[in-house]
Amino acid sequence: MNIGFVGVGRMGANMARRLADCGFHVTAVYDVNRAAATKLAGELGCAACQDLSEVTARVRRHHYGGER
Repeated sequence: MNIGFVGVGRMGANMARRLADCGFHVTAVYDVNRAAATKLAGELGCAACQDLSEVTARVRRHHYGGER
């Protein structure tokens, strides 16, 4: 499963790290603070997206809280 993570401040970055540590493939990250997204992307080996549409383009499946 490819995961795109939006909002990678202190809490979001730790959540994305935890998912990666558990074996999930974090494909893309986005944050309004571009430096935070770029730093985390380098750490996780994923893309630091410039807008939300880029995040959705990089993941195959979207999860909105319930299976669809």
